[in-house]
Amino acid sequence: MVESYRKNALITVGLGAFHATCFMLVIVIIAYASGTLGLYLSGLNTSLGIGLFLLLWGVTTYCTRRAVQEIPWETTGQPMPLANICGVGWKWGGRNGIIFASSLIVLTTLGFLINEVVFGDFGEGLSILSIPLSGLVGLAVAAVPSFFIGGLIGLIFSCIDKTLLKISRFFFALWLKEGDHSVQQF
Repeated sequence: MVESYRKNALITVGLGAFHATCFMLVIVIIAYASGTLGLYLSGLNTSLGIGLFLLLWGVTTYCTRRAVQEIPWETTGQPMPLANICGVGWKWGGRNGIIFASSLIVLTTLGFLINEVVFGDFGEGLSILSIPLSGLVGLAVAAVPSFFIGGLIGLIFSCIDKTLLKISRFFFALWLKEGDHSVQQF
């Protein structure tokens, strides 16, 4: 039981970090190619950037852990059906998208509320209740697109993960054939 937990923890943290980093890298490359990277980075300080990445990494690692628990790992040399992996990737990728988008909206709404309470510069004739109402509307509007975008990204990453797992098992089998390395099979 403990060994299984350690194996799943290593897979979860590794895949969570890989997914979050690749996702951020793709966003940076797209922003750079479109010429808007400087514009986006000018409004982002180091603390905020690290906070956003940690939020993405934490949500992605949580969803990856839940996906890893659902995947029927290969036993006795039987390959996992790609459809199973893709289905789990779609489901937990979509949930990842919803949780991340919702977290951003809630944190932004809280930031506006704190700004209003501390500085009181919300505007004449506007109620402070309009801030949380705007946040609720944002949550409702963002739910469906964030699920589909996250699901698509999860689907892509599940196919990448399946390929990388197949490659790593191939090289691990070669390594085992070279000699006795006294390694437990995982």
